[in-house]
Amino acid sequence: MKITYKRQTGDKHGFSGTKIHNCWRDMRFRCNNKTWKKAHCYSGRGITICDEWDDFMVFYDWAMSHGYKEGLTLDRKDNNLGYNPENCRWITHKEQAFNQRVNRGVFDGRYHKVE
Repeated sequence: MKITYKRQTGDKHGFSGTKIHNCWRDMRFRCNNKTWKKAHCYSGRGITICDEWDDFMVFYDWAMSHGYKEGLTLDRKDNNLGYNPENCRWITHKEQAFNQRVNRGVFDGRYHKVE
């Protein structure tokens, strides 16, 4: 999938404001902003981003070759590990909703309530 966008003034890659760039920016915010009210869930737990993903275009190339499409969200397979190519994948919002601490169920293609 090749997506092209018109470059904005000061934009090095032409993707600012796109969903994939917002995903990358939000991931960096969660892990790098120690004053954020939910920092204890990310940087406070040691969740980091691999050095190579500091470069948006490296992240973009990984995303395009690993199933990114609009409507999917970035997920860490092991929530105790950071963001890196081996630990991340693209999943639906529904799958992501089952992957939260407040959830009392298991999602493996189907939802299973845990009592």
